[in-house]
Amino acid sequence: MKFRTTSMWRLGLSIWPLAMLLVYMVYMVTSARSAYAAFPGSNGQITFSRFNPAIGDFQIFAANPDGSHEVQLTTAPSEISDWSPDGGKIAFDFFDATSGNIATINPDGSGFVQLTHQENDVIVEPAWSPDGTRLAVARPLGNHPHGIYIIDATTGAILSQVTANPYGWFDGEPRWSPDGQWIAFDRLKKGVRRTDLVAAFVVRSDGTGLRQLTSWGRQGQYPDWSPDGSKIVITSRSEPSAPASIYTINPDGSGLKLVVKNTGIAAFDLARWSPDGVKLIFQGSPDFHHIQPGLWTVDADGSNLTQIISGPPNPFFPAWGTHPLQ
Repeated sequence: MKFRTTSMWRLGLSIWPLAMLLVYMVYMVTSARSAYAAFPGSNGQITFSRFNPAIGDFQIFAANPDGSHEVQLTTAPSEISDWSPDGGKIAFDFFDATSGNIATINPDGSGFVQLTHQENDVIVEPAWSPDGTRLAVARPLGNHPHGIYIIDATTGAILSQVTANPYGWFDGEPRWSPDGQWIAFDRLKKGVRRTDLVAAFVVRSDGTGLRQLTSWGRQGQYPDWSPDGSKIVITSRSEPSAPASIYTINPDGSGLKLVVKNTGIAAFDLARWSPDGVKLIFQGSPDFHHIQPGLWTVDADGSNLTQIISGPPNPFFPAWGTHPLQ
C-alpha cells in the first residue's frame, strides 16, 4: 500500500483549504509522516517540490530565487530537500511503495547517492548539520521509538536518537541551530481538536535540554533557525482561535512576532530563511480564490511580499541554499 509522508498530512493540519488538499494529496498517511536549512552565506539557488499527476507524487526542482533557470532534479517520488552548508549537495527523501529513504544529489541532478536502505520503514525530512557531516532526520514509522535521529551524511549510518515522541505520534521538521548545539523540531500528539495537535520544541543535539516553545493550542510547526541563530521562524497562532500565520520567536520561547498574517482567504506557511538572513521564502497564496498558490519571499520584517514561482503544478516545500546562481 502506498503511504504518504506526514508533510502532506501536516499541510492539512495547518492552513491549506480542503479543496487544495483534495487536489494535491494523493494518499493520506496510514501511520506515517518534512526539513530544510539556511546556513549563513550568500543567497544562492532554491529547491522545492512540484506535484506530478503522471506519477501521483512529488518531484524536486531547483531554480534561482527569482524563479529563473528552473530544472528538475529527481524523477522518483520525492518531497523534502535541504542544501548542504557549502551548497555542493542536496539531501532529500524519496519513496517507494513501502519505504522512505534519504539520498544526496548534486545541484545539477547528477551524482545520486542513496544513504539509507530501509525496508518497510521510513526515514524522512533530512536537515544538514552546520559542519556538513551529519543529517538530522525524522523516523515516524517502524518498530522503534518515533522521533528525531542523527545519521552520518556520508554512509547513512544511524549515529544517535535525539527524541522519542511520548504521545505515540510524530516528531519532525528537525532543524539545526547554526552553532550545531541545538535542534528545533515540531511534535505532534493526537487530539480531538486540530489546534491541540502540534507544538514547536528545541532540544540539544545530544537529546538533553528539551524545551517547548509554543503551547499546543497555539500550534507551532515548521521551525527554521535564522542564520545568526537569534530567531526561529514558525507557523503558529497568536491565540487558539486565530488562523495559523508566520511568526518569528526567540529560541527561549519569548518574543513571538507576526511576520505574515493569514486570513480566511490568504494562507501562507512553511517559511525558511535566506542564507543572508534578510528574507524568508514560503508557500501559499494571498487569495486562494484568485491567485494561484506558489512560492513567495518577504523581508524578515514582513515587507516586500513577492511571488517568485507559481503553478500549476503548485510548488511546495522550499529550501534556500548557497549554491551559486545559474
